[in-house]
This record gives sequence, structure tokens and C-alpha cells, in this order.
Amino acid sequence: HIHSSTSPKSQKMRRKSTRDLDKDLRDVFNVFDANSDGLITAKELDVVFTKLGQQMTPQQVIDMARN
Repeated sequence: HIHSSTSPKSQKMRRKSTRDLDKDLRDVFNVFDANSDGLITAKELDVVFTKLGQQMTPQQVIDMARN
């Protein structure tokens, strides 16, 4: 049995995958956004990277927050 990529079943699977990806991205964002204000500050980045064992200079963290 062959399904085309435009079959309703494949479209539903693709939408579900997109929804799952959106949720995953929000979950990751929320890890960085410690105070839940919708922004990720340089301090919040520094805390997360430190917890991950990544040593970054203050300037690297500031540069990352700006971009």
C-alpha cells in the first residue's frame, strides 16, 4: 500500500510533528527564560551555559544575547 505525501494521513502526521517541534522549542526557550518574561537575558544565558559545563567569557555571553 503506497501513500502519497499529500494524503490526509501524511498531512496529519506532518502537522503533529510541527506541533511537537513547536512545543519542544517552547520548552527549551523556557529553560533559558528563567523569569518567564519572554526574553532571554545575558545572565540567563550565562546560568544555563554554566550548568551545562560551558565556560564562556562575559563578552561571549553578551554577544550571544545580542544576536
